[in-house]
Parts: sequence; C-alpha cells; structure tokens
Amino acid sequence: MNEPTIRPSNALQAANEARSRRASEAVISALRTMVRDGDRVNPNAVAKKSGVSRSFIYSQPALRALVANHGNTDPRIRAVSAQERSTDASLRRRLADAFDRAAQLGEELTQVKREREALLGELRELRHSKPRS
Repeated sequence: MNEPTIRPSNALQAANEARSRRASEAVISALRTMVRDGDRVNPNAVAKKSGVSRSFIYSQPALRALVANHGNTDPRIRAVSAQERSTDASLRRRLADAFDRAAQLGEELTQVKREREALLGELRELRHSKPRS
C-alpha cells in the first residue's frame, strides 16, 4: 500500500521560514557592516559575523551572489553606499576648498615675493648711493 506522505505542519513551516528570514537578514546586516567598515568579505567571514553557517549562505543563491559581489548589487546594501557617497561629496567639497585656499596662498606668496624684490632693490640702491668713508 501507499504510505501517506508526511508534510510539515503549517506552524512548523512558518517557523522554518521565519528562522530562514532572520538568518538572511543577519547575513545582509553583517555584509552591510563589513562593506561599510572595509572588512574582507568572503563566505566564512560573513557566516561568522552573522552567526549563520556557511552552508546556509551557500544554500541561498541570492545570499551567495551578494557575498560574491560584496553586496554591490543589492539595494539594501547600496543604502550604506549612499551615505558613503555623501561623505565622498563632503570630501570632494573640502578638497575643492583646499585647492581654492592653495591658489589664494599662491597669489599671496607671489605678492610677498614682489615686495621682497622691491625691498632688495631699494636696499641695493641705498648701499650703492651711500658714500664710503
């Protein structure tokens, strides 16, 4: 006779899905932190940081791809990159300000050199025009 197929109860299935979802969120969170901090990203490191097994990462194609691509393609990871871009924009502005200040200092230096040369010229004239005793 045919034996009945044993199917997990709805509660058990829901619990498994919830556990899998929490594990996936933990992997994404760990990956986000690792990318932000500049840590080395590989399945072993992500598994350790997220508290899941490597086999869980390897068994989930989307997570495996995220880890392989260092999280660069997932919008949940990219959100952190947006913060980095604002920091990048801030650094670019500071660099532009530094270039402006350097140009201003260069102009001031040119002016000081002109004044120095004028003073040296006056000093030479005074030395040559002074009668020697």
